[in-house]
Amino acid sequence: MTPFMSTSIQTNNDFLSKTSKPNPINNSKQNGLAIESADRKLSKVFLGSYNSSGPSNFYVADNGLNEDLKQLGKTYKFQVSVEPTSNPWLEDTYIIKADNTRVRTPEQVEGGNILTITNKQGKKLSLIGERELQKLGNGNTDKGLTEASKLLNIPKETLIMLPQPKGMYFHIDGLMTGLRNGVVGLNSPKLMLEALNAVDTAKLSKLEKLLLQSHIKTTTKEVTEHQSAYTTIEQTLKKHGFDVEPLPAYSEAGDWTEATEIIRNLTKSSDEQDFKEALKNPYVKTLIEEYGESKLDARTEKQYEDILEEDYKTSPISLKAERALYHINKNFNSRILFANGIGGVDDTKGGYFISNGDRTFPSLNKAFETSLLKNSQRHGIQNVELLKHQYPNSQGGIQCLTNEIGTPVK
Repeated sequence: MTPFMSTSIQTNNDFLSKTSKPNPINNSKQNGLAIESADRKLSKVFLGSYNSSGPSNFYVADNGLNEDLKQLGKTYKFQVSVEPTSNPWLEDTYIIKADNTRVRTPEQVEGGNILTITNKQGKKLSLIGERELQKLGNGNTDKGLTEASKLLNIPKETLIMLPQPKGMYFHIDGLMTGLRNGVVGLNSPKLMLEALNAVDTAKLSKLEKLLLQSHIKTTTKEVTEHQSAYTTIEQTLKKHGFDVEPLPAYSEAGDWTEATEIIRNLTKSSDEQDFKEALKNPYVKTLIEEYGESKLDARTEKQYEDILEEDYKTSPISLKAERALYHINKNFNSRILFANGIGGVDDTKGGYFISNGDRTFPSLNKAFETSLLKNSQRHGIQNVELLKHQYPNSQGGIQCLTNEIGTPVK
């Protein structure tokens, strides 16, 4: 739930309504799941609009993602369909079957924790996060594999469990992506830390410097606490016939998120003392100093004020904090999510990969592009497209917000 969406707003359709008794995915002549790697010719990309009966629909449908994807669709020959949804995470809501039909994800399974791709031998395998199997098997991962096989209607031997230790990103699609030719692009916090430490700080604002420090701090923590898990993931992938491409990417920057949470809490309080206490946080203080009084554009201003009037009815102090949070969501990436993306192949341009770009530190984009393209002959990606927009404060990259229809290619 975003801080600007009233909790009283309800969707005006049942497009994503849950069924009370979820059924296994077993109603197709062609069993199995569609591949999600770049080994496919995309024809259609579905984008969840987060469209509701209130003004919050501008978050996804109108914040630029739609136009970004449409422009890329003209280049790579796929269509974009924006669909009304009750939440933005389309990847978690629907699964694409091998016959390209979309079916509701069983309630016991989160779509973002399953990634179906082909290895170097052309065998289609479904990677699944350990947490999903723990949940399905009540702590027994082998039982979880059996249950997942039944629910998804795919052979148990094609399900590959990947470790997910406590504190690591909660969905595997935030950690990796399928490129081409059996190659998996995998987050490398070590490479990301190198890229962050190489950022030229000479022209950064005070706020940008704080954001960079936050990213360095949390990425260092990721290297310290979870490097062994990344190593195990890489070993598991190689054991099952995949090559691995380490990418300078990391899934979360937690300190900055904590700062936005403080501001979120301010929006629900008219207590001036709460505001003064929050100002002791250096992120919040600097953010409000630099963005708290900025003027929003006329179209968004009206939508924004409508939500505040309906939902919070706050004092000018809280309104100032809310404006600050709006700007951090709109103008900065609070998470670095490069490895999560949409891949495909075009007849004339070759393989391409679409992901989120970092609008604050362009050198990170360059490091990512260079890292991905240097081995393009091996993994077949000749074009990297980094989106100008993203879902505000997104916990996942662009793939989390989309379903894709395509035809597998060799």
